[in-house]
Amino acid sequence: MTGGIAVTPFTVALLVNPQENGLVDQAGWVAGALGPAVAFLLFFLQNRTTRHEQAPARAANEAGHVERGTPPRVGPAALPPVETVAPAMPMQGRKAEQTALRERLLGKPGGVVIVSGAGGAGKSRLVNAVLDELRKRRRSPARPHIISYQAAPDRRLPLKALVEDMERLSGVQAIAWEHLPDGAAPPDHFRATVEALGERPLVIVVENAEHLMDTGTGEIASDELNQAFEILATTPGHRVHAVLVTRTAPKASERHVWPAMAASLEIGALPVEHFTRYLDELDKATGHDLAGLLTARYERLHGNPRHAELAHAILASPACDGRRLNAVLLDPGADGLSWALVDELADVLGLTARRVLEALDAFGTAIDAAGVCAVLKDMCPEDEVKEMLSTLVAKGVVQTTPDGQYHLPPSGADWLGRGAPDVRLSEARQSILLFDSANQLYKRRVRNPSGIEDLRVDFAGVRAHLRTGVTFFHAYKLIEYLDAKLSVWNCEFLLTEQREALRGRLDEPIWAQQNENALGHLYAAQGRFTESIEAYGNAMLRADALEDEPNRIRIEVNLAGSSWWQGDVKKALTTYDKARKDCDAIIRDDPELRPVRMGALEGMADCHRHHGRYDEALDLARQAMGEPDDPAYPHTAEGERTAGRRVDLALKLARWHSELAEDKEADGLLAIARTEIRIRQPKGGQRADLWARYYAEAAGINLLRGLFHEARAVANLAVDDALAFGDPLTLLRARTSLSYAYLLGETADVAEATRQIESAARYRRPGGPLLVPALRALVAPGADDARARFTQLLEEAGERIGRDDDDVSAWNYLGFARCGLAFSADDAIEAFRSAREKMALRPAPNRAGHLIAMIELLDRRSATPGRLQPVIHDLRTAGARPTGA
Repeated sequence: MTGGIAVTPFTVALLVNPQENGLVDQAGWVAGALGPAVAFLLFFLQNRTTRHEQAPARAANEAGHVERGTPPRVGPAALPPVETVAPAMPMQGRKAEQTALRERLLGKPGGVVIVSGAGGAGKSRLVNAVLDELRKRRRSPARPHIISYQAAPDRRLPLKALVEDMERLSGVQAIAWEHLPDGAAPPDHFRATVEALGERPLVIVVENAEHLMDTGTGEIASDELNQAFEILATTPGHRVHAVLVTRTAPKASERHVWPAMAASLEIGALPVEHFTRYLDELDKATGHDLAGLLTARYERLHGNPRHAELAHAILASPACDGRRLNAVLLDPGADGLSWALVDELADVLGLTARRVLEALDAFGTAIDAAGVCAVLKDMCPEDEVKEMLSTLVAKGVVQTTPDGQYHLPPSGADWLGRGAPDVRLSEARQSILLFDSANQLYKRRVRNPSGIEDLRVDFAGVRAHLRTGVTFFHAYKLIEYLDAKLSVWNCEFLLTEQREALRGRLDEPIWAQQNENALGHLYAAQGRFTESIEAYGNAMLRADALEDEPNRIRIEVNLAGSSWWQGDVKKALTTYDKARKDCDAIIRDDPELRPVRMGALEGMADCHRHHGRYDEALDLARQAMGEPDDPAYPHTAEGERTAGRRVDLALKLARWHSELAEDKEADGLLAIARTEIRIRQPKGGQRADLWARYYAEAAGINLLRGLFHEARAVANLAVDDALAFGDPLTLLRARTSLSYAYLLGETADVAEATRQIESAARYRRPGGPLLVPALRALVAPGADDARARFTQLLEEAGERIGRDDDDVSAWNYLGFARCGLAFSADDAIEAFRSAREKMALRPAPNRAGHLIAMIELLDRRSATPGRLQPVIHDLRTAGARPTGA
C-alpha cells in the first residue's frame, strides 16, 4: 500500500460452510433475480445438499503431492499441484534432442529454452527424461534445483508465486511480501532473487506454456512473466534456466525480445523407423498386432506418438468402426486430430467413459475413485465407473497420482459441453454435476491447513461453483475463507482471477463491496493502479449505498494510496485529508479506525514532503508515529500490523530531518528505529529485512552529511541483507547510495560507481527516483551517451512537472539536466529557484548540498570548466550546506 499505509483489506471470512449459512434462504433472492429456470435448478441443488462432514486432514494431504523436486507448496490458482505417474512406454528416437537439452541446462549462462511441437509429439517425455537425468546426478554444486509447473487455460503462473518457490527451494531466504518496502513489483523481486542466486543452478519448467499466451498476438499475456523472461535472457552471470514446453513458440515484440534470444528446440514427427518401433512396443504391452496397420497410416498420424497410442486404443476396442476412424484421420491438423481421436475413443468405450471424463473435468483437480462414483451415482453404476477409470488410465486419457487419485491432463481437461447433442450433458445437468463435485471436494478439505498445498481442493471448489453459472454466493464464501488463510502467507494475489469472475454476479451489496475492495488491493500490489483506483471507486459507491461509513473510510485511504503510486500526489493528498477528517468525525464511537487514521496521516506526510512542505510533513508523521500510544488504539490484527509502521516512520523522519541539516533530531529518530527493530526483529534472528532498510536509510543520511566512508560501509550491509531476502527496493536505494559515494567521495572510483548505478537502475520502475538517471548521466562513457541520458532526465523531469508543478525533486533534476545539456546558467537557475519557491518556508540545505556536489563534478568535467559556477553560487547563496560540512 502506498504512502506507507498498512490499511488491510477489511473483508472478513464469512461462514466457510456454504450449507451452514442457509442455502434455502439464499435460493429465494437468487431465483427472483435470475428467473424460473435457474430457480428450478437452485431448488434441485438445494434438495441435493447434504451436510458437509469434515474429513480428516490426511485425506487432502495425500492428494496434495507436488511435482518431484519442487518445494512443499503449490500455487493453486495457477498450477495443478499433482505429481503424475510417468507413462510406461519408453521414449523413442530423441537422443540428439535429449543431449542438446541436457547440455543447455547444465551450461551457463542461464536463459530461456523453448521446447515446442504438436501435442503428443513427445515434448514432455523428452523434458522429463532430461530432468530425471539431472536429479540422478551426484549431489554437487553443479546439480540444479528443479521447479516444475503445469499451466492450464484457467490457471496462470503468477510471478510472485514463482519467486517464492525459487527462494524456498534454492535457500535464498525470502522477505515476507508484506514487509517489502512500498512499491516493490514482482519483476523487481525476481531480478533480486536471480542476482542473489549467483551461479547456483536452477531449472524452472513450465508445461503447457501455450496457455500463458495471448491467443490473438501469440505473445506471453502476462507482462510480469515477460519481464522475468527478459531478465533471464539479458542478465549475465546467472544459471537460472526457464524451460517452456509449448505447442506454439511465443512471439517476440518491440517491448520483449527474449523469445528471439531463447534457445529453441522443436520436436517434430518421429522418424518412421522409430515410429514403427514405438508401435511394436505398444503391441507387446497390449497383446495386439496393429503396428503394421498403423505404420501404413504414418502420414495421417503425423508421425505423432500420442496419435499412435490413441489410434491403437481405438482399433483394439471391440466397438471400433474402422470407417469412422478413417474419417477422423482425414483431419489435417495435428492438434485437432488429438482431440478428435480422444473423442472417438470415448465413443467406442461407451457412455460411461464420457461421464467419467466429464466428472473429472468438473472436479478440476485430482480426486479419488469414491468421489467420482459419488457424483455419477444417478448416472452410472459404481463398479462401471471404477472399471472405466482403470481403462482410461491404461489408455493414457486419464492420469493418476502416486496415491491413486485421478485427474485429466491439462491439455485434455475440457469435457463438459463436448460431444454430439445425444451424448453430452445438458447445461442444467452440467451445473448439477459441478455443484455435486464442489460438495465432494468440500468433504475432502483440510481442517487446519499448514501450507498453500493444503488448499488445493478449496481452489477447485471455487472453480466448480463459478462454473455452475448459478452458485456464485458459495464461490464468494470460499474465496473469503481462502483470502483469510492465504493472508498468512501473503498470497492473496492467487485469488485475483476468481474475484474478477465474481464481478457483476454478487447480488448482495456488501459482498460486491468487499470483493471490489479486495480487488483494489490486489491490483495495487501488482502495480495496476488504474484498475486499482477503479475497483476502489466501485467499492466506495457500494459503501455509500449501504451507508457503511467505517469501511467507506478504509476504502478511501486505499484509494489515496493508489493515487500516490500513480503519481497523482495532489489527488492523493486531498483523499488522505478527507479520510483523516472522516475518521475524526466518528473515531470516538469507533476506535478501530485509529489504524486507518494512522495510515491517512502518514500518507499526508509523504505528500507534503514531496511538495517540499517540511513543517507539515514532520508534524503529520509524528502524529502518525504516536497513534499506537493512544489508550484507545485497538490491539486487533489490523492495529498491530499498522503499528509496525513505526520503524519506517522513524527512519523516514530521520531522513527528513537530515535533509534539513537537523542532525541531532535525526540521530534521535535513528535510535528509536533501532530500538523498535530490536523489539520486532532481533539481529541474528530468522529474518533481518528491517535491518536492511535501516542500513539503506542510514547510508543515505550519511551521504547527506558528507560522510562517504560511513555511507559505503552501511550501504554494503544493506546490499548483503537485501540480497539475502530478494528485496528490490532496498537494493535500489543502497546501490544508488554506493554509486553516489564512489563517484563523489574523497577518492573517486568511477568504474565502481558505474557498476553500482547500472545495477540499481535495473530495479528502478518508471516514475522512480530521478537520482538514478542523474547518476547514470554523470558516469556516461562518452559525450553522445551523456547527452542522451541527460535528455532522458530532462524529459522525465518535465513530464513529472507537467503532472504536478509542485514536485520539488522534478524541478531540481530539471535544473540538473539543463546543466548537463549546456543550457545557459540562467535556465538552470530558473529551475532551481522554482524548486526553492515550493519550499520557501523550510529550506533543506543538505538536500541542496547533495545536488551541488553533483553539479560541481559536472562542472569539473565540462569542456569549459567554470561555466556552472553561477549556478553553484546561486544555490550556495540560497543556504545550501556544502557537502562534507
